[in-house]
This record gives sequence, structure tokens and C-alpha cells, in this order.
Amino acid sequence: MKKWLIINRLPPSTFNYRQHLANDYLITIIPQYLSSQDFSGYNEVYVSDSFDKSIEVDSICEKIMSNHLLSGVIAMHKRDLIRAEKLRDILFKRDQNSSHLSMTFRNKYYMKSWLKEKGIEVPRFCLPNHHLDILHFIKNVGFPIIGKPICGSSSVGIKKIKNVFDLNQVYIEYYKKDSGFLPDSGIPFIFEEWINGDMFHADGFFSEGKLKIIEVSKYFRGCSSYREGYDTGSYLIPKNNTYNSICNIMSQVAYYINDRKTVFHAEFFSVGSKIYVCEIALRPAGAKVTKVFEKKTGINLYETSLKMQTNESYVCNIVIDKSLFAWLAIPKPKKNTRLERVLSTSPFASYICAWDCRVTSSGDYYKDNINTFDYSLAVVFKGESTELILQQRKEILEWYEKNIIWS
Repeated sequence: MKKWLIINRLPPSTFNYRQHLANDYLITIIPQYLSSQDFSGYNEVYVSDSFDKSIEVDSICEKIMSNHLLSGVIAMHKRDLIRAEKLRDILFKRDQNSSHLSMTFRNKYYMKSWLKEKGIEVPRFCLPNHHLDILHFIKNVGFPIIGKPICGSSSVGIKKIKNVFDLNQVYIEYYKKDSGFLPDSGIPFIFEEWINGDMFHADGFFSEGKLKIIEVSKYFRGCSSYREGYDTGSYLIPKNNTYNSICNIMSQVAYYINDRKTVFHAEFFSVGSKIYVCEIALRPAGAKVTKVFEKKTGINLYETSLKMQTNESYVCNIVIDKSLFAWLAIPKPKKNTRLERVLSTSPFASYICAWDCRVTSSGDYYKDNINTFDYSLAVVFKGESTELILQQRKEILEWYEKNIIWS
């Protein structure tokens, strides 16, 4: 019987490992907020309330590894990819540098430097070690610029910096958070030039140095529009010049990472005929992106990632649906907003494929939006053309305004 250590931040409703590893011994570590979920099918379950801010999870992992002869370590969440690779290094007595690729695609500075080295276009960027570094960068690229946490995710912590006052606020925020922060020590932010263009993302997987499958989507507004209180979402695009350019870029990436088998989620800016890589992550995407991909291709990227991590042979039965698919997530209003009344929580149209309404109780107060998972309503829908998809989005937003009433 194979034994797997699973570092798990996914609720069973998103992906249930037991269904896919039915005959294996499963040991899982979950965060406290998932402890009310049903993990009864697992052989051992450990709960931690400090996944990221202490060594508790790592200590639990080392204890499990000393007590069990494991077949491997599995992780899907962006914040656990490096941890899982490091544990595999220890488990299989590999060269410690074998986890370098995961670190490269988890750290935005390393990732953009790697892409630039390969001749792939990225926005100009700066990792400052001193205040003067960022001021010199601004002198070269001008305002606005974007500040991002080096190892951030889900657009959390992204700052659009329009002037020196905004930049100073970023520094003040980090002075408050870290008493050990010094003016000449830099902050864990990477700064980029602002690219004023359309935003796209691509999802799929690599194997044996080749791009095996890819679908390209265009964001309705951009990936972090929820932070300004707007809806977030994207729709699949038909094959065109942008699609082909993005495919070419991801084929280059597949070639350079060579024998690595992995799923990916990548984001791009498009300005005229020029494509810039915003970010590439070697993991399934968040929000409802994976659901759209599955509707279009018949492939579950979580399952594909699992099979790659467990070295299980797999055959992808790709069944391409000719329709276009889209997802839309509508955030809650700003924090401490009261839900006055809900007239309906049910899907209202046949083009809706999946529906997740999270606000149901009138009179409740809701906290501010933290990331793209923190929505009041998320919808997956389909249409036969881009024009129809855009019209359907408009209808969903109008339905929301009429049926979900905030005070």
C-alpha cells in the first residue's frame, strides 16, 4: 500500500484526494479553517492554525516522515509548493537544488529574471535594496507603477502606486508590520512598470518539454478588480493572433523546464501586437478557472496535477466543447456592510453551468474582500460567441443588482 503525505488547503468540495487515491494510505495536514469539513476518509488528519507564520506544519511533516515510509508528498496550493519540494528532497535524499524550479516560479523576482534571461518579454521590474533604488526605477519608467509581494498570490497585497505619496504609504505599512524593518534593508516587494493593456491568462500542462494542452482566456476587467469592488472573471477566447502568441511563449517555457511535468497558470498583458508575461505559476489556478477549463476540455487540472505528483501514468481524454465558457465572481461590498434582503439565490438562465451564491441570510454583516475566493456570487456560464458571453455577463450583473440587496 502506498502512503502519501498531503499538505492540503483544498476543501473536499473542491478536490477530494480520497476519491482519486482510493486504495492508498492518506495522511493529511489541513488548516484550522477546514477542520469542520469532512475528512473522515483519510487515515490520519493533522490540524494546524499556523500554516504560514510558524514552523508548526514543517515540524508535523518531519514527524510524519520519521514514523512512516512515504511514497511521496503532495501539495496543490501555491504557498505549499516549495515546502512540498523541500520535503521530497529530504525524503528521497535528492540534491537540495532540485526544488530550485519551484522556488523560481514561486518568487516573482526569480521568475521574471528567469523569463528575461530566456528572452521572454516581461514588464520592467525592480527589487529595491534601498529607497533610492525604487526612486531611480521610477525615474526610468515613470508613474504609475505596481508593487507586489514577492511571494504573494490571488492578487493579495498588490498596490497601484500613482505618485510619491502612494509609495511612501507602502513603506509606512511595512514599517508598522515589521519592527525589524530598516530604511536601507528593502521591503519584500517587487515593483513593475504599469502596462496599460488587456489582460489574459492561460491554463494547461507541460510534459516532456512540450506544451500538451492550453486554453487562453481574457479577463473582463483584470485579475485584481475585486479589490476596487468590481466583479472579476474571464472568458475563453477563440484561436487568434493573441492566442497563438501566448501559445508560442508557453511552448518556450515548456522547452526550458525540459522534463518537468506540471500544470500551469500564467497571466499576460497585451498591448497592440506585443505580449508581456505578467506571471507564471506551476499549479492549478484559483477561483473558477479550473472549472471553466474542465467544461471546455473535459480535463480536471487538479486531478492531472495529482497524477503528475504521484508519478501515476495517465491518459487525458480531451473532449473539446465548441462553446466558449466564462466565469464571473462578484465581491461583497466594503467591510461591515449589511445584507438587507435576498430575493433569489437560484440560477435564472439555461446558459449557467455552475452557481455558487454565498450570501443567503438577510441582516448579516460581511467582512471586506481579501482575495478572489471571497465573493458573494460566482458563476460559470457558456455561450457560442464572445459577443454572447459579454451579453450574458451583463445579464448576470443586472440580476445580482435586483436580487441581492445591500444596505
